[in-house]
Amino acid sequence: EKWEAGWPRMFAKANWPTHYIAMSAMSGEPRVVFLSGYDSLEAWTKDTEAQGKNAAMAAEQATLAEKDGDYLTGLTNGVFTYMPEISYHPEVPVAGTRYFGVVSFHVKRGHDNHFVEARKVALAAHEKAGLGDHFAIYHMTAGGAAGTYVIFVPMKSLAELDAFPTVHGKAYKDALGEDGQKALDDFEAQGLESQETQLFA
Repeated sequence: EKWEAGWPRMFAKANWPTHYIAMSAMSGEPRVVFLSGYDSLEAWTKDTEAQGKNAAMAAEQATLAEKDGDYLTGLTNGVFTYMPEISYHPEVPVAGTRYFGVVSFHVKRGHDNHFVEARKVALAAHEKAGLGDHFAIYHMTAGGAAGTYVIFVPMKSLAELDAFPTVHGKAYKDALGEDGQKALDDFEAQGLESQETQLFA
């Protein structure tokens, strides 16, 4: 952590316009995930090229990257595309957000549309019940297995996780209805390869 703090100091010193957040795993294998957001792949490319053209930044990055090797057991890069059509009230300020629940879905081949339709059913139930939670859904487009989708659930406190069963209780189930529950069950039985939930701070 002491060494890694050199990266944000470098970007701050350069007054760089791109931001990122770091999340440390509270479950699963020890790891840290860094998230940067871009409006497009082109914007990502331009940002990377601009950093390379900044001689002072490039030199400092080389030093930091070399030293990182003393502490890292591995490094993986992934590209995720935001799916606003199946996300629910995702506009949450980063300030005040202290935890993320991250749910990864691995969908069977040929069932991507099935996943989207199932999530639309869940989204409609959230909206009908007027639930107070938030989530953003992304599709992994590069860097991992095909058919990978990730739901990020931002939380100010883990007390929100304690309240999850209550929030998704009777009002949600009533809004979902028998047909909605059947649609979710059908996807889980036919289209879901595996699902994993992790916590990050």
